[in-house]
Amino acid sequence: MERDEDTFYMLKEMAEDPHLSSRNYNDELIGLDYYANLSVLSNEEVSLLVSLWHEKYITCQKEKLASQWMVVQIFILVAVASYIAWLSGGIA
Repeated sequence: MERDEDTFYMLKEMAEDPHLSSRNYNDELIGLDYYANLSVLSNEEVSLLVSLWHEKYITCQKEKLASQWMVVQIFILVAVASYIAWLSGGIA
């Protein structure tokens, strides 16, 4: 079986990439051509890639939660400002 050394290194690089984007400028999935070559990887390489992608998934979930919390904080700030304006007679 012929090994494609680029497959593991490219998939590992994508999993370690701090950018959370999975698509390029043409809206194509990044690294799609490498996923067809997963059969040439050893079990250790696949398990390492799975753990790296799991860490990236956890990071994405944290980023999503942080952005949702920021939106909630903005709404709370607007509500508190409106309440203070109402108490001071600024809203008719």
